[in-house]
Amino acid sequence: MYLKYVNTKIGTLNDNRFSHGNLYPIISRPNGLAAFSIQTKAHGDRWWYHPNDKSFEGIRLTHQPSPWIGDYGHMLFLPHSGNYRPTNEQRWSHFRKDKEVLTPVELRGFLSQYLIEYSLTSSHSGAMMQFKFHKNDKKALSIIGMNGTLKMALEDNQTLKLCTDAKVEEAKPKIIEYLFLKTSVPFEIEEHKNAYTLIFESNFVELKLATSFISFEQAIINYNRELNDKTYDQIKKEGVQIWESRLSKIEIEDDNEEIKKLFYSAFYRTMLFPRQFHEFDENGKPHHLSANLGVIKEGVSYTDNGFWDTFRTLYPLLSIIEPKLYKDILDGYINYYNENGYFPKWICPNEKKIMTGTLCEVTMSEGIVKGFYDETKGKEIVKMLIKNAEVEDDSGVFGRKIPKTYRKLGYLPFDKVGASLSETLDYYYGDYSIGLAAQKVGLTDISKKYLDFSYNYKHLFSKKDGFLRSKDTNGLFRTSFNPFDWGNDYVEGGPWQCGFSVFHDIKGLNEVYDYKLEEKIDELLAIEPNYNVGGYGNEIHEMSEMASLGFGQLALSNQPSFHIPFIYSELGKIEKTNTLVKELINKLFKADVDGYPGDEDNGSMSAWVIFSLLGFYPFNPSSGIYTLSGPLVKKAVIHLESGDLIIEKDSINLSKAKKHFSHEALIKAKNLKDII
Repeated sequence: MYLKYVNTKIGTLNDNRFSHGNLYPIISRPNGLAAFSIQTKAHGDRWWYHPNDKSFEGIRLTHQPSPWIGDYGHMLFLPHSGNYRPTNEQRWSHFRKDKEVLTPVELRGFLSQYLIEYSLTSSHSGAMMQFKFHKNDKKALSIIGMNGTLKMALEDNQTLKLCTDAKVEEAKPKIIEYLFLKTSVPFEIEEHKNAYTLIFESNFVELKLATSFISFEQAIINYNRELNDKTYDQIKKEGVQIWESRLSKIEIEDDNEEIKKLFYSAFYRTMLFPRQFHEFDENGKPHHLSANLGVIKEGVSYTDNGFWDTFRTLYPLLSIIEPKLYKDILDGYINYYNENGYFPKWICPNEKKIMTGTLCEVTMSEGIVKGFYDETKGKEIVKMLIKNAEVEDDSGVFGRKIPKTYRKLGYLPFDKVGASLSETLDYYYGDYSIGLAAQKVGLTDISKKYLDFSYNYKHLFSKKDGFLRSKDTNGLFRTSFNPFDWGNDYVEGGPWQCGFSVFHDIKGLNEVYDYKLEEKIDELLAIEPNYNVGGYGNEIHEMSEMASLGFGQLALSNQPSFHIPFIYSELGKIEKTNTLVKELINKLFKADVDGYPGDEDNGSMSAWVIFSLLGFYPFNPSSGIYTLSGPLVKKAVIHLESGDLIIEKDSINLSKAKKHFSHEALIKAKNLKDII
C-alpha cells in the first residue's frame, strides 16, 4: 500500500564533488543489523553505487552510513559462470535495467554476460538469495572480501562460516563480523586471495546467511530465529508486513502523486538509521559489541549515527511516531556512556570524533523533557550530561574540547580550537538543553547555571559586521572578516550559513540585531550565492551545492541551514515560512536519483522533508516545543500511541494560528487545528 511509493534510489546520483543525497539503495529491515545493495562500480572505497551505471560488480553486504564515514563488515557476493577472476574490472557484467528491482524488501536482476537471474530478500541480520543459472558453464558464487581479511571455515558441503575485519576507516580494536551461511544444494569450494568461490552442479541455488558482530554462535542463533525453515516468499512477506506497518504510521492524502512518492521515500530513509547493534541470545537477552572496547556487553545498543546531523530532526520525529524505539535508542546511549564514560558524537560503530559539538546532550535532554524518563532516572542522566560537558577526556576522543577554557571565557577561542564559532554555538545549545533537563527533574540551581550560560552567544555578536563571530583568548575578534569566507571559525559554511544557530533564543537574537532579524534573513535569501574557499583552502561540495540551489546564501543542502526558513515563524511570520518552505520543497526535492539538494545524513534531511510537509518543525528540539509552518499536504493522519492525530491543510488559518505548541499537546490532540 505504501511501499509502492518508495523509491530506494532517491538521492543516489552523486560523486565526491556534488551530492544529491550521497545515498545508495538499501534493502534491509527497518534499523536492521545487515543491509544489502548492489555495487555497480567501485569509484574508490566510498562511492560504489551510481544509478546510471550499467555494470554489476556484486551484491554488497554493507553497513555504510555515509560515504564520508565509509563501510565496515562489507563483502561482495558475485554469481557468475566460468572461472573466478581476481579484479572488478575483469569480472563485472552488464545487468538488464529492464529486469532490475530495488525495493526496501527485495533486489532482483539479470546478468547479461553470465546469463544469471539473481534475487535477494533481507531479514534483520541477514538475507536469503536465489540464483538461476542459464549458461552451460561452471555455476559459481564468489564471496569477495574487500577492505580487510576474509576468513572461512567449511562446516560441510552446504554450510560455511565466514568472518571479516573489513573497515574503510581503520578501527582499533578491529571490528569483526561473523557470518553463518547455508546453501540449498552441495558445493565445492575454491580459495583465492581474500575470496572464496562456491561451485554448484544445480541450475538453481538458494542461499541463506545471517550475520553477527558478537560471535559465530550468535550468527547461528540469528540464522535459526530469522531464516531457518522459512521460504523466500515467507521472508519477503514478513519484510513487506514490517515495512508497511512502519510506513503506515503516517498516512497522507494529496492530489499530487509526486508528493506522496517524495513523502514515503523520505519516510523510508528515516527508518534505516541508527542501526540496531544489539543481538538477542537464545534466552532473548540483548548483547552487543562495545566497539571502542572490543568486548561484548549486555544491553541494547544503536550505531551508525552522527548527532550533529540527527539531533535536529530525526530524533524529534522518532519521539512522535516511534516512542518505544526512541526510548530504546536513548537507553542504548546510556549504555554507551556507562561503557565509555562519555556519550557518543559520531559512531560507526566506534567513535569517529568528528563534527562540532557534543549534541547527544540535546537528544538525551529532549528525552527527559518529553517525559521518557522519570525524575530519578532523569537526575542520573543529567549527572552524566554534566560530566560529558565538563570533564575533558585525556584521549581527546570523547566529550568537549577544553571545557575549562570554555567556562572561563564564556566561549571557545579561535586561537585554541578550530571551527570555534560553530563549536561554541553547539556548546551553548548543549548547555541550554542540559538546563532544561535539569529544570524538568527539579535541579533548579543546575538548571539556572546552564540556562544562563547558554545566552553568552550575545557577547559574540559584532554589530560592525552584523554576524556572530569568534573571539581569541584575549576577547578580540579576528582583524579580518569577510561574510563569504567559509571555514576558519565555522564548519561546512561561513557566517551566513552558521551564524544563526541560536535555536533556543531567536527572540534574543532578534534583539541583538536591533529587531531586524527578519530583514537579515530576507537579505540572506536575496543575496548572491557567492563564497570564498577561506579556511578550507579549496572548494568543498557544500559550497557547490549552495551555489546551485537558487536561494541566495541559504544552504539547505546542509544541516546548519535547516532551521533558517522557520525563523520567520519564530518571529511571528508563519505565512512567510509557509511560502518559503513550499518553494523549497517544490524546487529542491523529489523522489528521484537527484532528489535531495545535498547530503541526506542518516535520516536528517528526510525528516526535514516529513516535518515540512506535515506543517510543523522541531526548531528547538530539546524544548519539546514545535514551530508551526503550515501543512503542505492536503491531509495527514498520524497514528500515535494515544490515538490518531489529523492534519488538514484547509482547516488551518495561518494568519490566526499560534506559532508554537508542545509535544505533550501534540500527542494528546485529535486534530492539529485544536492546538494552534
